[in-house]
Amino acid sequence: MLNYRSAVFLISVLFLTITAVTGALACDSSDIKMEGDTELRNSFDVDLYSRLASKGTGNICFSPFSIHSALSMVYEGAEGRTAWQMEQVLGLTVSDDQRHPMIKELMEVMQKDSPDLEVRIANSLWSMPEYPVEESFLSVLEETYHSELRETDFFLYPVKSAEKINSWVEDRTSGRIKDLFGKDSFDSMTRLVLVNAVYFRGDWAKPFDPSKTEKGVFKTVTENIPGIPFMKKTERWNYYSDNDIQALDMPYAEGNYSLLVISPRETAGLEKVGKDISGEYISSIRKAMRPERVSLSFPKFEMKDRFQVAEILEDLGMTHVFSPVESDLSGISSGEKLYLSEVVHASFFRIDEKGTEAAAATGTGIKAASIPAEPVKMTLDHPFMFILYHEEINTILFMGRVADPS
Repeated sequence: MLNYRSAVFLISVLFLTITAVTGALACDSSDIKMEGDTELRNSFDVDLYSRLASKGTGNICFSPFSIHSALSMVYEGAEGRTAWQMEQVLGLTVSDDQRHPMIKELMEVMQKDSPDLEVRIANSLWSMPEYPVEESFLSVLEETYHSELRETDFFLYPVKSAEKINSWVEDRTSGRIKDLFGKDSFDSMTRLVLVNAVYFRGDWAKPFDPSKTEKGVFKTVTENIPGIPFMKKTERWNYYSDNDIQALDMPYAEGNYSLLVISPRETAGLEKVGKDISGEYISSIRKAMRPERVSLSFPKFEMKDRFQVAEILEDLGMTHVFSPVESDLSGISSGEKLYLSEVVHASFFRIDEKGTEAAAATGTGIKAASIPAEPVKMTLDHPFMFILYHEEINTILFMGRVADPS
């Protein structure tokens, strides 16, 4: 018997730096009812993708779940118009009494640890020693977000503080993201740093045979790139097509996770898809999918990304929290005026083949078989987008665009 495993490694880290102004309920997962809030959150996800896609034609890789989670933690300490703006952008539509149990359960449902699937979500709050953080804020972070609470002296030991947090991040991402913070990341006005880390490693439910991987040409908008390894498989997957796109849903072995791939029929067609993208558009594709035999060519790729999120969030309407004058984070600490000075997202994404070959003999019954219809061909040899999501709770964990797999 052959046992081929194809692994997907995805890592996301988001950190937020909070700076002082100078001078100044248990339930079963089947009972989670998050439809309305989740739809709004997925709207935030595609808004982020659209903003990133508009900035260029290169690869994109990010975890909207990571960004949303970290900002939600900041929201727990926001007041007044700062809180209102965050509610509008993040799609936070329910009361704290409803939202906190849902977040807690969501994080528990999404995490998994098995030979075929590993999903880890980790949060941490780093503060100055004896800094007067509100107990109610700490309680929510610890009980709802399972956040670790740490102290480090950004003022006296800025470099050592960066090293400590970098070590935490490296450990939580299995060594994939290193040196997130530089020597000059912190200064005398840094008070708090919030970090969210997401790690995903999954095996396909219907794995590829590495011996069938062949090198081919990937066509970008501007050039043809030879020597790209393409994984090959003909299998029955949920599939959708129309005049503009082909879409395929590739489930993982465990945990209700799937990778939705959307490929335009034209080499340069991803720009149009990006303009059409919305939560409703993605949902309509998923609902219209039907089982189909598909002959798939899928490029192996690895990408890393790191970008500032603050400008995008301000464009979406979240301006007060970044303003030294207008920010109101008094729910975090009332001792001095605080504002969000930096939001940085780093990610790592790799799809490749891993596994072993074992020899075995299996007896089978023999019967007449019908001749299968010719499979649909789907060749991902030009820019496409991907969405890794949890099907049961309709939550996007990772999202991106492959413009150049080399």
